[in-house]
Amino acid sequence: MDQQRNDRLEAMIASIQQRWGAAALQPLSRLAVRTALPGLLTGFEILDAVLGTQGIPRGQTTEVVGKMTSGATTLVYNVVAAAQQQKQYGIYVDLEATYNPVYATMCGIDNKLLFLARPDTEIAALDIARDLIQQGSVGVIVLDLGETQPNLRDIRRLATQLSRFGCAILLLKLAGDGVNTQTILGNSSAALRLLVQRDEWILKRDDISSYRTLNKRARRKGLEREGKLAKVEVTNKQPSEK
Repeated sequence: MDQQRNDRLEAMIASIQQRWGAAALQPLSRLAVRTALPGLLTGFEILDAVLGTQGIPRGQTTEVVGKMTSGATTLVYNVVAAAQQQKQYGIYVDLEATYNPVYATMCGIDNKLLFLARPDTEIAALDIARDLIQQGSVGVIVLDLGETQPNLRDIRRLATQLSRFGCAILLLKLAGDGVNTQTILGNSSAALRLLVQRDEWILKRDDISSYRTLNKRARRKGLEREGKLAKVEVTNKQPSEK
């Protein structure tokens, strides 16, 4: 009798996983192993200290918001490079065709270890990312959304289905001129939200050599202190830096 109940339970679990994805229902012991995975460092020591030892969390979504020349894209590129240093691939979903391979290389990205997706629709982009991530060798997915608002249900579904692979998901939102970044921050269920603002330009011999940015941790699940700031200096490697 017990065996029959176990068989029915296993059949029901298999049916649920087939319909909703393997990560939708799984043993708690497996979840405990996943949460122990180390995060990805940003490459900025001060910011990494603010984020803690976990850095950018794996298996969860991080929201990065900023304006052009704020340093938000540099931050995202650095995280992709950090994943590649651990021999993992990255996926860059480029809905607005703004990915800069030259500057990305300067930030440490190996374009040979990066899949660039430029589909016609956001849904197609997420489907591509989902298929690739299930191979288990992808460390980070970047959704470069520009000013577009994503379908939060699709984002949550992707995060739920793919979290068991230990992949970090970055939502990059670049606001245009005249747009208050605070108004587009917090529109998702991200585990970590970072607001990146340029603080000042740094001149060297009358040329802009770098700039200082303010990185505000707007939210992080499991941490009591919110709104902590980190000042970092970003080298002006190329005029087209975003």
